[in-house]
Amino acid sequence: MRKHVANIKIKGYIQRDKIEKGRILIRYV
Repeated sequence: MRKHVANIKIKGYIQRDKIEKGRILIRYV
């Protein structure tokens, strides 16, 4: 169960990172 929860957290962090990078790109464009 712990691995599953960690996986969800990692996916959430990756999504957040992508959103942050997307916002930065939009600002520069």
